[in-house]
Parts: sequence; C-alpha cells; structure tokens
Amino acid sequence: MTGGRLVRALVAVLLVAGTASCSNDGAATPAEVPECADLRARENVLIDSVNETLAAVGDTDDETERAIVLVDGFDDLIDLARSHIEGIASSDPALEEALRAGGRAAVDQLASERDEFAASVPVVTEDDERGRVGEFQNALEKAFSNLEPARSVYVDAGLGDAIDADPTCEFVTQRADPAD
Repeated sequence: MTGGRLVRALVAVLLVAGTASCSNDGAATPAEVPECADLRARENVLIDSVNETLAAVGDTDDETERAIVLVDGFDDLIDLARSHIEGIASSDPALEEALRAGGRAAVDQLASERDEFAASVPVVTEDDERGRVGEFQNALEKAFSNLEPARSVYVDAGLGDAIDADPTCEFVTQRADPAD
C-alpha cells in the first residue's frame, strides 16, 4: 500500500471512530447534559482538523511537504484547542473551571510535544509515514484525556444521574475507577 493510500485508510478509520463515538443520533434526550454535548462538539472539531491534516499528507508525494503539512496540522490542533477554552460554559462554576482546566491542560500537553514532534519529522518518507501519523493521532488522544473530566466532576456538580442517562456522555468522561 502506498503512503497516500495508507494515510487515507487511517483517515477513514479516524473519521469512523470520531463519528461513532463522539456524536449522537441528533435527537436530544431529556437527560442530555449540555456540557457533554459541548465537549463532544469541541472534540469533533479537533478530530476534523486531524482528519484534514492526514488527508493533506496523503495527497502529497513530496517527503518534505508531508512533514510540513504534519507540523502545520499539529500547530492548527494547538490553536483550535486553545480557542475552545474561552467558549466553555456551565451553570455550575466548579464544573466550568474543571472543563477550562482540562482545556488548558490539553493545550499544554500538545504544546509540550510540538517541538519534539517537529524535530522528529524533517521529512516523512513512505516507510515512516504510518508511524508519524500514529504519533499525531496519539497527541490528539492525549489531549482528549486532559479535556475530558472525571465522572466525579460531573457528580460533584449534581449531574451524576444525567450523565448516566445521556448515552454519549461516556465518550467525554474519564472513568478512572470502575466505581466512578
């Protein structure tokens, strides 16, 4: 499989994973938690950004250009994550601060990896394309682990039953403990 086809295959997998796990069927349920819906939407924007970058990587045969596209995509991901922090809102001040803190931690996580990532990809050959794309996707997953608050944060805000009733809340909630 050539690099371009490999990247497009990985993009398709990420697209399906993002769509299947981070969005609901469009019908609001009475128990929908606005903070979860907002976080799902924000994560979907980040997933879309990564998918656009990976598609652009797959569309070029130039090794240096692939590297530039990947690093630019990483920068775009940081900028998007940063821009989303100010839009976070909740009727519960503690939950809002926890969500903002998670947003800041996600930006810090991405920013701390950016220079090392950029230095590691002066060129992206077909042989190392899969690994570099994987590193980029891993950076997004690490950001999500910071963005998504623990279930206990929602419970402390009085939303425990609501997040349990909202079937897609589980995709934007960290459950560190099975009892959580």
